[in-house]
This record gives sequence, structure tokens and C-alpha cells, in this order.
Amino acid sequence: MPETWTWEGLKDTRWFKTILSRIKSSIYYTGIGSRKTPEEICILEQRIACFFKTKLKMRSGGAEGSDSAFEEGIDNGNMEIYLPWKTFGNRDLTKKHFHVLREMKFKIIQKAMMLVKLIAPYWGKLSHAVMQLYTRNMFQILGMDLCTPSAFVIYYAPPDKETIKGGTRIAVELAWQLGIPTCNLFYEENRNKIIDLLNCDDANFLIQELKSGNFIK
Repeated sequence: MPETWTWEGLKDTRWFKTILSRIKSSIYYTGIGSRKTPEEICILEQRIACFFKTKLKMRSGGAEGSDSAFEEGIDNGNMEIYLPWKTFGNRDLTKKHFHVLREMKFKIIQKAMMLVKLIAPYWGKLSHAVMQLYTRNMFQILGMDLCTPSAFVIYYAPPDKETIKGGTRIAVELAWQLGIPTCNLFYEENRNKIIDLLNCDDANFLIQELKSGNFIK
């Protein structure tokens, strides 16, 4: 990882170039979103996760709403769920796909925090709990080593000017900065296209479409 912590500085580093080189071939995707995601969209998220469960490994964050919907769509453990603390979401931590922030190596947590600060410059004003939530978002996009990017991000969050509302913004803006394609299920156009492709029953084709970045981000 770089010593220079500005987006312009990062773009000239080996770390950034490595991330770019790994996006298209990644075997991971990120499924996240608002805690207040409408029920019908949660059902769609479950369907998407189930559709991909033998093709890609899903990453999420264990929160209510979209995170839980994606998680519930997978019954074979093919996922990585990053939790800010042990009791978050009351998950069964004996299952190997759960990763608790406090149990990770301190140096990697520090690097994740530095990335968050680029997206949330008001970092110092956040509560400790929110700091933990935002830090775990970095792993949802880049994996345990912060060097293994997701191929794309599917999420639900209402738009807010040039970004989106809620804590999901932290993960999604990281994806945008790294050039990782995103698809916001808030938009009916995106939902309809996803449903049409699901109905075609061709997971590989849907994966390629999501990697293409042709959805409303």
C-alpha cells in the first residue's frame, strides 16, 4: 500500500495499478445497501445472490435490509461477511464466512481507515461505532487484504445529488474511485434489466453485463 494518501497520489502507485488489473477477472462481487430497502427489492437481491452463488463469492456487511437480503440468498456459504463488531447482527461467528473487524491485523485496519478518510474527511467528528462501520466497508469492496477488488457492486440506496444517501455511500464511492462498476437497484431501469437477464437463466451473461458498467451507477 502507498504512503501517499490522496486519490491523485494513489493512482500512481503499484497498489492502485494492481487493483485495476484485478477487477475484471475477480471472482467476487459486493451486495450491499440501505437498511430501509423496500421488501420487493430485498426479494430481488435474494434472487440475485442465489443466482450467483455457484459462480461468484458475495461480499457484504451484515446489516439489516439489503446486506441481509443478499446474505439470505446464499445457502452454500460462498460469501464473505464483514462485521464491525462481534455482536453486530447477531450472526453465528462459528461459520467461516464471517470476519470481525477487531479480529483483523491492526496494520490492515489502519490502511482501511486511511482509505475511509479520503471519502469521509469529517472522520474525526464521527462516533467510534460509525468509524468501525465505515472501516469495515472498505473490506466489502477490497477483501481481507485490501488488494482483491470485487468485479462489481450491486446495491440499493436513494440518490443524493451526485452521490447516494446513507453509510452505503462509503463503500460505493470507494468503488467509483477505483473504477469498479456499480448498479443501483433504486432505479427501475436497472431492476427491469436485471430481472430480464435473470429470466434468461444465464448467469455468465448477467455477470458480463454487470462488469460492463452499463447500468445506472
